[in-house]
Amino acid sequence: MRDAPPASDVQDHEPASLDSLIPKRRIGPWLAALAFALLLGSYGLYRQVAAPQPLRVLIAVDLDGQWWEDSPGAAALADELAAILDGLGFETIHATPEALSALSDSASPHEAAERLGAAYLVTGEVTSEEEELPLPKGFRQVSMTVAVELHALPSRRVAAGEATTFSGARAPAQATRAAAASIARQVADRVVPALVADEPVAAILAGHDATLIDRLTPAQTYVGARAASLEDADRHYRETDEAWRRAATRRPLRWHSPASASDRLVGVAPDGPLVIASDSAPFYSPSAQKLLHDDALERLGRRDGERLVAAGWHGYHATAVDQAGPVTVLVDDLYGWARRLCVHEAERARTLDESETSWLRVPRLSPPRTRLAILERTCRDCPEALVVMDVASGEERLRLAAPEVDRVGGYAFVDETRLAAVVATSGGSDALHLLDGALGEALFEAEGMGDLAASPSQIAVALGGAAEVALVSVAGDEAPRRHLVGGVASALRFAPDGARLAFELADPRGSTVLALLETANGDTELLTDEALAVRAPRFSPDGAWLYFEARGRDPVFPDARMLARIASVAVAPP
Repeated sequence: MRDAPPASDVQDHEPASLDSLIPKRRIGPWLAALAFALLLGSYGLYRQVAAPQPLRVLIAVDLDGQWWEDSPGAAALADELAAILDGLGFETIHATPEALSALSDSASPHEAAERLGAAYLVTGEVTSEEEELPLPKGFRQVSMTVAVELHALPSRRVAAGEATTFSGARAPAQATRAAAASIARQVADRVVPALVADEPVAAILAGHDATLIDRLTPAQTYVGARAASLEDADRHYRETDEAWRRAATRRPLRWHSPASASDRLVGVAPDGPLVIASDSAPFYSPSAQKLLHDDALERLGRRDGERLVAAGWHGYHATAVDQAGPVTVLVDDLYGWARRLCVHEAERARTLDESETSWLRVPRLSPPRTRLAILERTCRDCPEALVVMDVASGEERLRLAAPEVDRVGGYAFVDETRLAAVVATSGGSDALHLLDGALGEALFEAEGMGDLAASPSQIAVALGGAAEVALVSVAGDEAPRRHLVGGVASALRFAPDGARLAFELADPRGSTVLALLETANGDTELLTDEALAVRAPRFSPDGAWLYFEARGRDPVFPDARMLARIASVAVAPP
């Protein structure tokens, strides 16, 4: 039991109120301190969410009119690019509910980026072309091009670039996702160097914050390796260009393709060479840590220096092509599943035939462009047949096949309907025939006949075994004239006036040069040098220039790519 308090401490009356027993305290400063703490915490939270973070990046690349939530392709692009940037030390804004809400509630990507505290914004619009290829189980081809921009908030544009790629798959969504992920790697190649070089990030790397510097080390390493690789590539292409120019000593050449091109010469229009090309720039892959070359779809177009002026057709791979005037015919490989025979005219392509079981090669157009001759094999082990068809309708006019013939060699149209062809009949030797709905009489017989060219008045045929070219009259009113050319001739082409014949010439040492033969007297001149590998001669419409491909192994991608540049040499008669 507690002791009673001293008597002096006992009060004998009730206090007027409790205030007289409880001492008064000053609560104003405590409330002010609490309010300040709450305000400071709220401000810190606001700063964390809304204030620009120096390495935070918002990706808002538009694909199919969407950014993230409603487009698998846009999501694949954003996810792949975000993974790359995160791996290099940046902080990307992912598709969280808060981020999606900010994007949907904002009038622009810039506003959303500011609301989410991003220091940088990657914007762009993807142009997507999709084609359902004619295969029984379906196949979607997707081609993408993106114009991308990097912005520093609130409104400064840091860099801009472009990337392109394609993909194909049976499932449409799979093709779109694959193309989007592929193009994201190229976008990273354009964006990361600009990020690292921008002043705020460069200041971090030059500063004293060891944590941030360590975080950005992968990005800095990537940018350095990329710059060194691109510099090496540029040097290799310059050196190759200089070597090719030094090799051209017989006659001055004009060069129409860039040093890194891989062009296939189709023909020559009045305003320049027509080519099939897949133009795209090399990029440094963050994942592979090396320079890659992600080609675009092949396109038919006019080569104008660095530019390819697209004419209309595009596809995975054209395996064979011929051109006459404004008409181009080509065999389009559908990813190995089928082949499609296309006619391109007036900037539009149409399908003449398609097959999963047939293989087509060596198309040849008639001079008025009304008929087409082509070799067809209907199974892998079947003999080839020579087929002549109408260009307009695809209607078959002639088919030469076993057992009527054993082999078909070179062929070319003399005029609208007559086709000159080297044919070996059953039990017979090679013979040059004129075909006009049927196998006509032989105009000329010789061993080892190969490629040929035809004009309205004469036919030129290569005699490989004898290192000769024979000129045969279409009318049959004079004896064939045989001219020694010093090697095996191929890819024969008459000038528009028929007075000269250009061809590839392979000598016994294995080198190939271009040669020009005067048909009146058989005089032959070499146009290019042995040090320059060439093929596919084509005369300009006026006959003043001979265009061709100069070829060599790509010094940057030696195991995966060939260089092929278009050049021309003056051949106007004196």
